[in-house]
Amino acid sequence: MFRNFRGKTAVLTISSFNYYEWNNYPVFKSFLDSSMKVIENKKIENLIIDVRYNRGGSQYPSIYLLQHLMDKPFTYYSKAEFEGKTDKMYGEEIIYPFENRFKGKVYFLIDGNGNSTTGHFMSLVKAHNLGTIIGEELGSNQFCTAGQTLFRLSNTKLVVSSANNTHVSTATKLPDEIGILPDYYVSQSIDDYLNKVDAVKNYTLKLIRK
Repeated sequence: MFRNFRGKTAVLTISSFNYYEWNNYPVFKSFLDSSMKVIENKKIENLIIDVRYNRGGSQYPSIYLLQHLMDKPFTYYSKAEFEGKTDKMYGEEIIYPFENRFKGKVYFLIDGNGNSTTGHFMSLVKAHNLGTIIGEELGSNQFCTAGQTLFRLSNTKLVVSSANNTHVSTATKLPDEIGILPDYYVSQSIDDYLNKVDAVKNYTLKLIRK
């Protein structure tokens, strides 16, 4: 994760939500708190949040980021089911946004590598109209499974992983058969990759300048 500033525009890259409350979640909180403080001090007007290549992780950092963006209370999960569950988990209750949330314009960069928790996060971004989404169709949506049970096929000996948990965000009105779609579809060409040209971010910066 890193932050970069161009005039009144900030680029905040969230490359992973793999920060758990029993392990390294405080690291994410510290990074985001310090980043948002700098954004506030610099009076940033346009915030680009880049979640490309983010394969997901815990709901804790996803919710924490949403608390910096939402303008009203929200619930993260509409359903969270897994073996041994006896009580509500974090995200099933009402979550309140921070008073010092970011109030400028927000732009989200997505791609087909965004999975798991990234689908939950972006589904709520889409459902609550938190900003403009740019890039390719996300590799996930509001319905994301988790956990795994491994099976070895008897003939080929291939190992198959089957999810054993179900987690669905509250953006249940979005279609289940496709990933979260961008407002502006922008794709990287092979030449862009080879020449290290970020077509998606460049398009977003041009959009902001308009």
